[in-house]
Amino acid sequence: GWDAEMLICGRRTHIVRSRVTRTHRPIIYVHGIMATPDFWPLTLPKSLRDYGGCSISLPNHSTRSLSAHPGSTSERDQSEQVRTIPKAITPEDFSRPIIQLINEVYEGKPTRLVGWSTGGFAVLHAAATHPEKVESVVSICGFARGPWNGGLGFLQAMAQRRWSRSVLIQALRLGGLRPQVFDTFMMLMCASKKGPEVRRRAEACELSRGMSTHNLTALTAAIGQIRSFDITPSLATIRCPVRIMAGDKDPVIPHKEALHLAKSIPQSELHTLASCGHLYFAEAPEESSECLTQWLLGD
Repeated sequence: GWDAEMLICGRRTHIVRSRVTRTHRPIIYVHGIMATPDFWPLTLPKSLRDYGGCSISLPNHSTRSLSAHPGSTSERDQSEQVRTIPKAITPEDFSRPIIQLINEVYEGKPTRLVGWSTGGFAVLHAAATHPEKVESVVSICGFARGPWNGGLGFLQAMAQRRWSRSVLIQALRLGGLRPQVFDTFMMLMCASKKGPEVRRRAEACELSRGMSTHNLTALTAAIGQIRSFDITPSLATIRCPVRIMAGDKDPVIPHKEALHLAKSIPQSELHTLASCGHLYFAEAPEESSECLTQWLLGD
């Protein structure tokens, strides 16, 4: 089945798993900030859903599956997450669970990694710090340097300050409850002003539910701390092939960051999604699906 929970790095972590067998070349998927592991079953093309893999939760995100446990997180889960929030989250907190999952589920076998946005950051760091564990990487709208641009960059700056963090928490909570507020968040990530159209897609609605499921205190702490990250010096240690997918109109992670990744990673190739923003699955669904499928199943 798809849903499971594991003890990863000392805390319960939700994974979405399908057809994990010894004969498969393993794949691990890592979602973006505010999403959940359920993001990938909703956005992957059928060929990749049928192939199977594992989708793992980011640190400081809910341990609960939206499909298995609809609605908001229980008080027990919320209190556990508060107790496990690190004083200072580091890049290792994002990559270490991936490596543990490779060791425990795939018995240390080199694994293909796919990540969107902050998930892209996580899989790149895993490949840089444990190159022997990673067969290949796809970074979709990912980054090496933590500061975001545009409206989400402003929200990220708010998350760094105690006085404005509570305002951001309330805004994210409303985003999970009110479509009009969620539309605003979507427009901050789209290349064009199509927030209401994007919201109607099932994938984007999952992001809305994620806002109401996560522990927002933990989530905003992570958002603020990511701003200080820069793993550029370690990118040269990545030994595997890397496909970088990025929208040329991304208002959150500018295209120059994709060019920076391509220049810094030895075996990398850049696939630019024309006229696409941060929400690749809603703005360029056919092209991004074909690009991802070709990379993962084409050889």
